[in-house]
Amino acid sequence: SCVHYSCEAIDCQEPLLRNAELKCSSLGFFNGARCTITCNSGYVLQIHRDDDIIKTQSDSTVTITCADGKWNKQVSCEPVDCGLPDKYHVH
Repeated sequence: SCVHYSCEAIDCQEPLLRNAELKCSSLGFFNGARCTITCNSGYVLQIHRDDDIIKTQSDSTVTITCADGKWNKQVSCEPVDCGLPDKYHVH
């Protein structure tokens, strides 16, 4: 049997992120496009694989690249969890 391949590059969808600023190297989201994502103050960057969080970065900036119609990283900006205050700071 004969296998046919398409030579057309597949564009990525625009990254839709809450609580973040998106700066891309170009106007389109074509194959090879790069975008830098910076989480807003008070938010931490999380990198996901499928439905699992694989990494939480203290650095709130990451660069993603479009390859074959998919971004190479799935990211989100989540609120910083400060935990419970020390009992000496509670009145």
